[in-house]
Amino acid sequence: MTVACVFVRGPYPYTPEYVIRLEQMARRFLARSFRFVCFTDQPKAFTAPIETIHIPATLPGAQKAIGYWNKLQLFNPAHGLTGRVLFLDLDVLVVADLAPLVDFPATFALAADELALTKPARAANSIGLTIIRKFNASAMAWDVGSTAGLWRGWTPAVTATLQGDQDWYAERMPDAAAMPVEWFPRISSIGPAGVIPDAAKVVLVKTPKNAIAAKQFPWFAARWGA
Repeated sequence: MTVACVFVRGPYPYTPEYVIRLEQMARRFLARSFRFVCFTDQPKAFTAPIETIHIPATLPGAQKAIGYWNKLQLFNPAHGLTGRVLFLDLDVLVVADLAPLVDFPATFALAADELALTKPARAANSIGLTIIRKFNASAMAWDVGSTAGLWRGWTPAVTATLQGDQDWYAERMPDAAAMPVEWFPRISSIGPAGVIPDAAKVVLVKTPKNAIAAKQFPWFAARWGA
């Protein structure tokens, strides 16, 4: 199987350190053999055991240089992934066994969007792009071959109608499974005390990003470090 991430130039303050620490967390919390693959426009930034797949900084033909749309490269059959894949965003903190995510009984599963519990299922953002509140694409697991339509069905026009890639997944594959929202608490709900819910598997950091959170919260620094 493969554990994958995406690291490309863009408007977010990520550095190679995020990839290295994510790989280390995956090794600590997944007791099985896997390859760790980073989809990146900077392959020379990494060495073994991190494998790289070279992708451009933006999707071909896309009008916006927004990094998260590059997640669609994960579903591009040309990159040769096989078997089961677990994807994790760079701004996460793994806190428990990842096996439940990998083994989730669905050909395609994503973290549930907690905002779907309190906000309308569909809305428009400040510039009129559609938001579909169903999935959070910070964590995804799938069987290669079951999601090829996400790549083949995409066109540059999609970025002119939808806010982000997770809205595309919800629109294109509405029957995909949602992993329990309790597995993915946000750091904003944990705060300085660092009391992590028992059900948590992966903390979604979002804001502030990991490097800043590690300076603010000793509990976070201890878990994000090697």
